[in-house]
Amino acid sequence: MKKGIVKCLAGSALMLGLFCATAFGGEATAKAETEFTESKTIWVIGDSISSDHNDEDNLRDNKVPITGWGNVLQNYVSSDVKIENRARSGRSSKSYTTEQVYKEVMRKVQPGDYMIVQFGHNDEKKETSKLYTDPSGSSDTEESFKWYIKNYFIEPNFEKGARTILASSVVRYTFEDGKMGEQTHEPYAKAMKELAEEYQAQGKEVYFIDTYEITKNLYEQMGEKKAKKMHAVLGQDPDTELDTTHYGPYGAMYMGGVMAKELKALGISCCQEIKTAKIADKGAAGQARKNVKKFDWRQGS
Repeated sequence: MKKGIVKCLAGSALMLGLFCATAFGGEATAKAETEFTESKTIWVIGDSISSDHNDEDNLRDNKVPITGWGNVLQNYVSSDVKIENRARSGRSSKSYTTEQVYKEVMRKVQPGDYMIVQFGHNDEKKETSKLYTDPSGSSDTEESFKWYIKNYFIEPNFEKGARTILASSVVRYTFEDGKMGEQTHEPYAKAMKELAEEYQAQGKEVYFIDTYEITKNLYEQMGEKKAKKMHAVLGQDPDTELDTTHYGPYGAMYMGGVMAKELKALGISCCQEIKTAKIADKGAAGQARKNVKKFDWRQGS
């Protein structure tokens, strides 16, 4: 029996460069885990938190238009890195896999590619059967959240020679008496983390960005007033309403910077040279650039 030493990258919660020595029986398994040559393509898969919102209605009708972080990530990485944003608004880990976009993505993914997968906000909608997944089920429980992420993203990516970066759902703007309120989708953030840890315990190369904890720490540090600036404002004066789920341009830039820094911390080779986004808006954009530079996302300060 030949033994292969595989790299176990545990995500941003662990120290960069951590390696796990795990013995595997059989050449095929060892070969599949060790032979990975990085490309410079990163796919973004998820819901409206990361998707493209550059439609005329959104830009015209909303005082602060909805903006996805996947739409600005390209601004933070080198020009030779290709960000393929295929996130779609209103989708869950279940419904996304039934659509043509999923088939197209899985057909185009190449060996060495990375795929960021972030779902959870729409998976919790029990009233909509095509969206809902069970956050408490194991990765072997059919129709569970973990089962969809495992069988429709992680495993197909392994088969194609690509790697998956799981990202937990970001928090919503829900303050109560000056403190963060209940996050009804928290079980999905926990499930995403557990799934990553499950693979890592086997010495398999699945990455994790704890975006839930990062944004929770961020909002608690910012406080209610400043955190509000992260979000879109729907409608026009005098009839406006804060969107407590979706980011505006400021929030999207902020999170684009977060994701770039996290990719670098994970050791993703093509993301080792991150940069300040060059966006014309000197107001929110300029402040976002300063915040991205000074904030320690994982420590919350």
